[in-house]
Amino acid sequence: MKRTFLLLLGAVLLAATTSRASDVGIDLHLRLGEPAPPPVYIAEPPVFLYPPGLGFYVAVGVPYDCFYVDGHYYVYKERAWYAAPHYTGPWFIVRHDHLPPGLAKHSYPKIIELRDAEYRFYQKNRAGYKGKTFHPGKGGGEEKGIGKGNGKGHGKHK
Repeated sequence: MKRTFLLLLGAVLLAATTSRASDVGIDLHLRLGEPAPPPVYIAEPPVFLYPPGLGFYVAVGVPYDCFYVDGHYYVYKERAWYAAPHYTGPWFIVRHDHLPPGLAKHSYPKIIELRDAEYRFYQKNRAGYKGKTFHPGKGGGEEKGIGKGNGKGHGKHK
């Protein structure tokens, strides 16, 4: 392996000496450790609903599968889980075995199914919606509905 690498390197160097410098280029791409999280950008505070079958909040109306559990935000994107202390980040990778129990106990398709059902109900009954909601704000948030949330919020609870 080492010999093959040295022969290949020698061939590249020999070719470089016979070519014009502007014609030579070497690209080296190394990835060490886990890849950096893809950017997650949520411009406005999302609306979170609390489907009773899940036991945690789910964001609606955003381009990400975002969840609010025990005072932290979680996003599932490109077959990986990310967490952040705020909906704006900073996001970091979370292994599945380090997710909060409420989030880890449900399959991802089941979470999406229950979120979508609750969102359809919310859209049809927005004025009279009696379920729990959570609206994080820039300096805090507000939770409305029956009872308290399932975790520590970033704001006022009603």
